[in-house]
Amino acid sequence: MKDKRINIGLFVSDLSNEFDNAVCKGVMQGAKEVDANLIIFPGRYLKAQYHDKEYNRCEYQYNTLFSYANENNIDVLLILLGTIGTVISDAEKKVFLDTYQNIPVLLLAEERKGFSSVSFDNRIGFRDGISSIIQKGCKKIGFVSGPVTNEDAKERLEVYKQVLTANDIPYDEDKVVYGNFSEYSDDIVNNLLDKNPDLDAVVFANDQMAIGGYRVFENRGIKVGEDVLVMGFDDSASAQSLVPSLTTIRADAVELGRTGAIEAANFLATRMERKKYVKTSLVQRDSTGKNDFDLISLLEKRDFGKFFQRNVGMAATILIDTLMVDKRKDKDLMYFSSICSDLVREMFTQIRSDDEEMHKGQYLYHLIDKVMNSKIGETIDTTTIFRLLNSIILIINKYMPEKSLLAQQLIYDYLSHVTTIIYNRKKFYEKDMDNLIWMCNGISKDMLIYDMEDDRSYGTVISKAIKLGFQSAYLYAFKVPYINYDSNAWHDWQVPKTMLLKSYFTDSDQSVVVDPKDQEIESGNIFTNSFMPQNRRFTILVSNIFINEEQLGMFLVEIEHDQLHLLSPFMAQLNTGFKIIYMQRTQACIEEQLERSLTKIKETSVMVETLSKADELTGIYNRRGFFELSNKHIRDKRNAGKHAVLIYAGIDNLKDILEEEDKASEDEIIKKVALLVKDAMRTSDVVARVGFDMFAVVAITDEPVKGDCLTSRINKLLKECNSKNKNGVDIKLSMGYSRFTCASDEMVENHLEEADAMLIDNRKSK
Repeated sequence: MKDKRINIGLFVSDLSNEFDNAVCKGVMQGAKEVDANLIIFPGRYLKAQYHDKEYNRCEYQYNTLFSYANENNIDVLLILLGTIGTVISDAEKKVFLDTYQNIPVLLLAEERKGFSSVSFDNRIGFRDGISSIIQKGCKKIGFVSGPVTNEDAKERLEVYKQVLTANDIPYDEDKVVYGNFSEYSDDIVNNLLDKNPDLDAVVFANDQMAIGGYRVFENRGIKVGEDVLVMGFDDSASAQSLVPSLTTIRADAVELGRTGAIEAANFLATRMERKKYVKTSLVQRDSTGKNDFDLISLLEKRDFGKFFQRNVGMAATILIDTLMVDKRKDKDLMYFSSICSDLVREMFTQIRSDDEEMHKGQYLYHLIDKVMNSKIGETIDTTTIFRLLNSIILIINKYMPEKSLLAQQLIYDYLSHVTTIIYNRKKFYEKDMDNLIWMCNGISKDMLIYDMEDDRSYGTVISKAIKLGFQSAYLYAFKVPYINYDSNAWHDWQVPKTMLLKSYFTDSDQSVVVDPKDQEIESGNIFTNSFMPQNRRFTILVSNIFINEEQLGMFLVEIEHDQLHLLSPFMAQLNTGFKIIYMQRTQACIEEQLERSLTKIKETSVMVETLSKADELTGIYNRRGFFELSNKHIRDKRNAGKHAVLIYAGIDNLKDILEEEDKASEDEIIKKVALLVKDAMRTSDVVARVGFDMFAVVAITDEPVKGDCLTSRINKLLKECNSKNKNGVDIKLSMGYSRFTCASDEMVENHLEEADAMLIDNRKSK
């Protein structure tokens, strides 16, 4: 194990979920720190219950991603069980985890007996938050919990109960409702308010459900922060962007993920089970009322006032340290904190100065640019910057009120500059998104440039991945589509034994179309084969290619966290392109099969046509076949003017034969006569059974022929046949004939009457 770089697997749900996205970011950072490969499986939610059921009806297909992790390709597995298992029962979680009993597993955001875990210390921050609401005079506090099966939800509900009890507030079950941690919580919040119209505060078990709560409050004309105080949990980006901004508990999901990756590497090395906790803290915002003086009181606990008078650099550091609760030892975050401290120090210095030239603040504009354009500054919510600038005004109002007007003027100028940066960034982002959309929209189109059997169509996809800035990418196709109808069979998906690596790129700017003889890869080796990066670490995100119930292939991409937003539109077009290629191949197969079927149908039709003209008992022509074929020969231009004879024959004594011979049967007698008549004629003559015991012959000759000559041939064979039947009754035939000339307007039917009349006369004469 120590001789090779370890592979850490990460199970998360939907990366558009803010919490999972942040955890993923942290794990990516942690994997870099321990120099481990990371393979991310965004398999969504097990047995998910989506808000838009029609649009998301096939989202269960993502669950199959979890089946590609095994002990041969993953050394240690991080599972964010708190989100992917949000709605499944404890027993179902056990079934899920048992699937990976051969892999060392560490749980994120959930504790479970027998497993190492990294989770939040939900209690401290949540207790402080609910206590602060009670201190503001609230006694009627509703609680929107998460699913009853979720451990975090259960722990937060327990803290809610404990804080109420500690403050002599009775616990009331009617003040508690249960959601699913998504923003589509409107119905349950309405239910809570219907039962408790006089609530003065509502606590949400996470920020996402608070989003739905805000909609309900607005629809009911309830003002958040005034009519009702509201608190969430997680401190997601949406918490800052809500109006009014949401008071919440900062549960640093990035640090949770980072710690998880580091602990995973340690756990793999020591195999010592342990549980680690990430602290949570209260973040006061406007949803629980105005909190202007909360900042000042926090600063005073660290003697801010004294430092502000003597050492503005230290004062700036204290302010940034207070506002930025995040204490991670991340170099990007540390750099961001450092330049923010420089910015605040210069602001304090400028405002305190009486020098008019210094008030122009050109250097400050430079620092603002550095803050906004740093790696953290590009991704941080802009309300953080606004909050920082607003804090400067609060501090000046408190400690240097005589400079308040100057501070407000300068801060206004800086806010204008920040707004300009944000506007330009938005325009650049819109242009970047337009380029992304244009490029992604071309994926399915470019895949159809080549013939459907030409694997260069897959190379066009990899070329797009190169242009989007991915580090490497691998495009696999299944030999045939795999159908998965069962949305609950998340642990029964049978991974295809092999798949075909069609195209890839790694450590170069050229896409490679793989030679067909080298394409087949065992599914268990798609993360560990020779095509993968060999001499460096990587972070691979795994996506499945599917349309509705059909799974078509896999796409693996080496990706940075800030590129995750590129993947969704990319995969949407890739799925479509794959489907079109499969449809074309299916259509070609159908056309080929149809052509074979048509040939077979034609052959069958000829056979059926022949059978329809044959007598089933005797094998010679039947009545239909006789008339159709005879008339065809008679009217054939090649036979025009030739001589034709129609012979009509019937068995005279079939009944007598059957009465005398016990072993004889009608079928045997009729078959014997049919064979006799056929043997007496040429192969070119038309011989048929035209009635129960009646037979007909049409013979065409170049020279005139007498009918008696033909009937005598039949009689000769009949005599030979009867001579062999020593103990039985002889078969007797009566025959008649008609002679005519072939012509295009002639018909055999015109001569039946003559032949039949002769037959009758012949029979009477016996």
